[in-house]
Amino acid sequence: MKKLPTNIQKLVSANSVELLNGYIRIINSKSINQFLEILKGKDFWESDIPFATTVFGDVVAWNLDGYIQLYKMTDGISEIVMCGDEFFAQNIEDSTFQNTYFDLDLFYNAEKKYGKISPDQCYAFLPIPALGGKKELNSIEIQPLLPYLTLLSDTF
Repeated sequence: MKKLPTNIQKLVSANSVELLNGYIRIINSKSINQFLEILKGKDFWESDIPFATTVFGDVVAWNLDGYIQLYKMTDGISEIVMCGDEFFAQNIEDSTFQNTYFDLDLFYNAEKKYGKISPDQCYAFLPIPALGGKKELNSIEIQPLLPYLTLLSDTF
C-alpha cells in the first residue's frame, strides 16, 4: 500500500490545514481516496499520492521515489519541487520558492475580486489554459473542486 512520509502524514491527519493564506489546502485523510479515484488509471499517478491542492485545482503529491511533485493541472505540466519531505514547511514559506512554483499574486487578486472560497471549491480557469485558455483574472469562475479536477485530469 502507498504510504506518505511522517511529516506529510501529520499534515494530512489534521483537519482543514491551509498554507500560504489558503492557497495550498492539505487533503484530509478521509478525502485522499476521492482524489485517488479521480486520478486512477492515469499513468503519471501510479507512484504518487496526492496530499494537497491549490486554489486553482493543481495537485501536490508525494512520489514513492522520495520527492514532492507539483501537478499544474491547469497548465498540463508537472515538476519536481523538492526531494524528500523534511523541509516542506520551510520551503513553502520561502519567497523564492513561492515565486517559482505558485501563482500567489493571481490568488490574492482572485480572492479580492471573487471572495474567499470553501475547501471544496476552486478558482477555475475557463477555458482551461492547457487547452488554450488564459491564466488571467477575468477567466476565473468559482467551481466545485472535484468535478474541475476530474475535467483537468482528462486533459492532462
